Amino acid sequence: DCTGGVLKLETEVVALRRERDERLASISEHVAAVREILDELSIRPLEIDAKTLLSGGDFGLNDAEHSQLLERAAFWEAERLRRLAARGSAQHVRSICEELGEELDAVADAPVLALLGGTGWGGGGTDG
Repeated sequence: DCTGGVLKLETEVVALRRERDERLASISEHVAAVREILDELSIRPLEIDAKTLLSGGDFGLNDAEHSQLLERAAFWEAERLRRLAARGSAQHVRSICEELGEELDAVADAPVLALLGGTGWGGGGTDG
């Protein structure tokens, strides 16, 4: 029956469009997340991230590229959390020094000062 075949085809088209829309939404969401994290950490995007970030997410990705985007988003979120923890530790060191009436040494405490000073969260450049 031709009508049954057309209905089945229409159902498949609707499902494919829904899948495409979900993929595009996922791409846009994860591109925005990676871009925000890199901006927050004052890090220039690596070559691996550049294609995705420069495009603004307004394109399609095959399954392997989409998987890589999800991995990169997870990597940068973990890196952001690691650096937030390091900054918290640096703030703790500073408060201990203040309680003891001591000042942080520019050379010996350079990593702590870099984290506290907002200079790229102690690294900047092209991390990763």
